[in-house]
Amino acid sequence: MSDNVISINGTAITADDLDRAAKNLRETTALRDVIARTPPSATRFDTGTLAAGWLAVAQAAGTHPQELAELFKTVAIELFPEGVRLVSTDRLILLTAWCPRLGYDGPEPGIEVLPDRTVIASDPDGRGKGLLGYALKLLAKAHREDSLAASQPGRFPLDLEVDAEKPVDDDGNVMLDGMADRYVVLSIPDTERVFLRIIPSRFPDWRTMLDGWAPLEASATAYNPDVLARVCGASKWCDGPLVWKFAGPEKAAVVDYIESFPHVSGLVMPRRLDKGFNQVDAPAPDDYTAELLNAAGVVVADTTLTPKDDLGPVLL
Repeated sequence: MSDNVISINGTAITADDLDRAAKNLRETTALRDVIARTPPSATRFDTGTLAAGWLAVAQAAGTHPQELAELFKTVAIELFPEGVRLVSTDRLILLTAWCPRLGYDGPEPGIEVLPDRTVIASDPDGRGKGLLGYALKLLAKAHREDSLAASQPGRFPLDLEVDAEKPVDDDGNVMLDGMADRYVVLSIPDTERVFLRIIPSRFPDWRTMLDGWAPLEASATAYNPDVLARVCGASKWCDGPLVWKFAGPEKAAVVDYIESFPHVSGLVMPRRLDKGFNQVDAPAPDDYTAELLNAAGVVVADTTLTPKDDLGPVLL
């Protein structure tokens, strides 16, 4: 037998086989060590999973200060033992992303499975989005320098903690026990963290929107260009094509980035088309919006059909 091959119970084992086994053992041990170092009150995720999922669904968050507090620049975090489902909506667009915790590689829970709990994280100043964008830049830099090492599970983790308290408020005042706001904490271990206040409210029951949903043919369906731009804007963090499934001219369409990881999908409401619509000149989309729409294969004409009402139907 060759010097590069050994036999164990009659099975030939090459030196390459041993090297692969040793590499797998090192990666598994490293992943266990990373998980073991997670703070007891936090859940650990891969940066590329949690950051991309959060930034993608945040495209759907409400942006007007008059919006309901639970929808204005918020992300709802549905907590499951296997990970979190992130949800954002402004009542015209709703996007969700399933983000498995580090070490879980099983299937995504179906939407019929209810979470153990839901908390609403408020990010009015974009500090959470800023941290997650920074984390993705660090990950991209690591991939450029050593793609193999950067691809190892848990090499660049993110921690998510709920119900945290600040020792002092934003003005430096010490809070009375039990009176302090509760926070979601996003942190790059040993680097940086941000506190996002939890909105003490219930998030809309978006699952009811899919009760009885069935695809239907629609001869004409209208969407505002800014709505399309936001849905297509999630493609910055989602791989693969965006699939649309329609349920009629006034029903929510299902949108699904079918090849994305984390998996991003959602609902989009159309504008109402009825006998009272007027054809009016519409402003041309800005360069960034036009670029997104063009990349998605959406053609925006110089004129559009605009209903007489202001919004038409909403999701929730």
